[in-house]
Amino acid sequence: MPQDIDDIAFEFYGALSKAIPDVQQSIWSLLQLADKEFIPALSSRQGPKDTVLDHKNAATKSLPVDYFHEMSKQPVVVARLNGKVAGFMSYKTDYEVPETSEKVHAYVSTIIVNPAVRGRKMTARLYQRLFDLLRNNAQEYPILITTRTWSTNINHLTILRRLGFECIFIGKDGRGMGIDTVVYRLKLDRT
Repeated sequence: MPQDIDDIAFEFYGALSKAIPDVQQSIWSLLQLADKEFIPALSSRQGPKDTVLDHKNAATKSLPVDYFHEMSKQPVVVARLNGKVAGFMSYKTDYEVPETSEKVHAYVSTIIVNPAVRGRKMTARLYQRLFDLLRNNAQEYPILITTRTWSTNINHLTILRRLGFECIFIGKDGRGMGIDTVVYRLKLDRT
């Protein structure tokens, strides 16, 4: 029987490397599980900082070790369902978006929800938790939040649009023939 979305518990860590071992291991497992869902695969990237994605010459390693190592320096929001890590979001603060040279308060670099629990609005709830964290620490408004994804990542794009994100950049064929890199931004107000 599906769990109610209110049964999700959230945790925040200032850096993944500071998280308790079960969180680190669970996120490592989720990265491996979702590795090939990303375009290009996470295992072919140096880390979440990659902005130029060489989809043609991407030498895919068997595991996303470099990606995990780089991501471990970032803050994470973790979602637990029945005590188990079911999803997470990592992000960078005070980030300059390379495609636009705009400085933003938060750049969401990675968001993964376990396929077994998708369809329960967990991704939207992770974003909402990030919004709450940013509002609680805001020195100025609006708070600018960005993320980068690909044009065929329909589920994520649908969630972003529902949350009020707007497309601010399209990199034609940035992920391969017919697959654009897209950058979305949200201007978050006080309420």
